[in-house]
Amino acid sequence: MGELLLKSGFKRVARVIGSMNFFRREWIILALIAVAAAGLFAVAGHFYARPAVLRIAVGPPGSDDAQLIAGIAPRLVSDSAPFRWRQVVTETPAEAVKLLEEGKVNLAIVRQDQHLPTNGQAIAVFHQNVVVLVTKPSSGVTEIAQLAGKTIGAVGRNGVNNSILAELLPHYGLAREAVNVVTIGPGEVAPAIAEGRIAAALMAGPITGRAVTEVIAALAPDSDPDLVFIPFRNAEAIAKRMPQFEATEIDAGSFGGSPPRPPKPTPTVKFAHFLVASSTMRDTLAADVARSLFSLRPGLAYEFPAANRLEAPDTAKDAIVPVHPGAAAYFDGEEKTFFDQYSDIFYLALIGFGFVGSAFASIQRFAAPSGGVRDSELFQRVRALIEQVRSAASEEELLTHELELHDVFTVVLRKAEHNSLEDAQLSALSIAIQHLHRTIDARRVALHRMAAVAQNSS
Repeated sequence: MGELLLKSGFKRVARVIGSMNFFRREWIILALIAVAAAGLFAVAGHFYARPAVLRIAVGPPGSDDAQLIAGIAPRLVSDSAPFRWRQVVTETPAEAVKLLEEGKVNLAIVRQDQHLPTNGQAIAVFHQNVVVLVTKPSSGVTEIAQLAGKTIGAVGRNGVNNSILAELLPHYGLAREAVNVVTIGPGEVAPAIAEGRIAAALMAGPITGRAVTEVIAALAPDSDPDLVFIPFRNAEAIAKRMPQFEATEIDAGSFGGSPPRPPKPTPTVKFAHFLVASSTMRDTLAADVARSLFSLRPGLAYEFPAANRLEAPDTAKDAIVPVHPGAAAYFDGEEKTFFDQYSDIFYLALIGFGFVGSAFASIQRFAAPSGGVRDSELFQRVRALIEQVRSAASEEELLTHELELHDVFTVVLRKAEHNSLEDAQLSALSIAIQHLHRTIDARRVALHRMAAVAQNSS
């Protein structure tokens, strides 16, 4: 009997070791899955947290816009902004538009009065350009209609402002060819008007910007304050017919002097310089660009006064330059939270983990913790034990069957602990094990009676 117990003990130890091997494999697989998931999240987090590098086109060189863009770049680093930008200087705003349309840059500074990029959406208004048309009293010109047959000097590099007057002349009954427009530098305006080479000068820029104030100061120094501001009458009507322009006024005394220059409000038109982004830029990045610009503006204004001219774009759906949805969300206070942005990803991840869990549960059902014993084999073992117990001829056989029953019970317990048995299976096995216990007890009683009868007969 001792030898029998020893053999049974070895069998139990072997099964326990097999069960431990399964657990070890199970946890190794789980650990590998966890490490892989952590690695994927780490890689995704690295790329998400790494600042995006954006290329921004701006021109011409040396302009207030180009200087402001260059001044913002290092502050993005010190402010830990989620993006950086690299300046691409162009000779004209038209070249910046072309680069954006060709996908060679992510952002560009463009003009409202010229061709706008087909794939551009507004992030911010960099500044408003007011159109100023001035001359000296000696020219005899006080109205636009009197410019017919005369030469006008358009101040600006590479002729960027030459088309403005040509666009506006038809509103006053003049053909585009009725006026000769030439490009002229800011320092040439005063002598050109004095010598009669041009009848008037046209400028476009912020009312307090260098492009306008320096020319006005050169034309009308304190010793010679006379200056004629030629009005663009019916500016509201112009803006309705030509949406690239907006109606405005040059306030009296905008350029100082005594008497003030101009002496009374002068109607004119204006247009904006926009910072636009490619329509393919993701909304969160566009919102980051808008947020950084306006959070950095107060600190930039001392060194770069042009920063004070930054404005939020029109977020209306019928705006001339459509606003980028990400920037609109920032300005309208409707930015999405982190969960709103990535809720779909979380939802899909949960579904994926559900599939993985289901697959793993299926594997557990086919690979039981006790050395790979399947559920069907458990039922077969219990049924076989019942038959063996009923035909047992000795106490030693019953003891062997009891040890096997203990092994079965251990397997069922571990399976129940790991949820690898369905409720119906667990109930059936519990009833079968209880029945087997009663069968063993009944057979043991029967063997004792048979032994007593045999002893009495002898």
